[in-house]
Amino acid sequence: MDTFKDYYFVIIPALYTMFSLMLSIYEIGIIIKARIFPKNTYETVFASAFYQMYAIEAVFRGFLAIGYFITCRLVLAPMFFETFNAMGEVYNFWTQFLPISMYYCGYVCQCINLAMTLNRFSAFWIVSYTTFWKRHLWWIMSVAIAVPMVPTAFQWQYHYSIFKYRDESIAWDHRINPTWGVNYSDSAMFLLTSVPTLILNVVIIKKIMVNRLLRSITPAVEIRLWILTAITFGLMSMGTVSKLIFIVPEFDLHYVYIMYAQNVIFDVTVLGPSWFLLWTSKTFRSEVMGPVTFARAATNKVYPDRRLFNGQLSIVNVGP
Repeated sequence: MDTFKDYYFVIIPALYTMFSLMLSIYEIGIIIKARIFPKNTYETVFASAFYQMYAIEAVFRGFLAIGYFITCRLVLAPMFFETFNAMGEVYNFWTQFLPISMYYCGYVCQCINLAMTLNRFSAFWIVSYTTFWKRHLWWIMSVAIAVPMVPTAFQWQYHYSIFKYRDESIAWDHRINPTWGVNYSDSAMFLLTSVPTLILNVVIIKKIMVNRLLRSITPAVEIRLWILTAITFGLMSMGTVSKLIFIVPEFDLHYVYIMYAQNVIFDVTVLGPSWFLLWTSKTFRSEVMGPVTFARAATNKVYPDRRLFNGQLSIVNVGP
């Protein structure tokens, strides 16, 4: 059983987390390169507001994945029990900072997902949406990064420590229960971001269905980028619900099973978008896979099709 826990909590997650983070870093590099040194039309697409927001979110998702691995996985693996036992109870700046920064990164990702959904909404409804995002992207991102500081600030009261429970298991958790619980912060951010995001997604679905009925052209890449944000939103919502579910006392009886489910939901939510992005755009996929497959630049692999979408002449990908 101990061997299973080592593999489940540490060894296997370490492998796929490492590969996912490497992919994220490479994707971020492509977007930064396109933003600073665009060489062709295709790279200019990667410099769009959506991809810039994706790159910013990917940075926070990366820190979130690392923080979760350290604070939530290592303490559960028997292979590290002796190390933590030798340390005894530990309370310092870092035992506080890592869990709190993890919550902060999660809240920022929720806010950025709302902004990305708004971007997809504007792509379907606003003719000059690219101009809007060029003007307002950075103040929107500033708000998305600043707002989560408020609910996160309350968590400095928690006294996060590394200690042993009465059953001798190791925990990296809070030692006191202040008036403002972490569930309040989770609930506040969930309501603040999920309600408008859900409304925007419903409106987008309606718009896509109307376009199909009217046989209006909707570029596949636009729909796929929206699907990426919608899937991420759904996974984030599932993760938040799996944490808030413990507010109901009856679910304490299923604590172990819910925690195992949380690990799976968390990994797919935080690491999955880096892989999902490869599906959304053939152009982006060819840029990522080019160095791996020794293929030439995307201009030799992608065949653009000029179509009128939302009143604008745009280049979209033909095929998946």
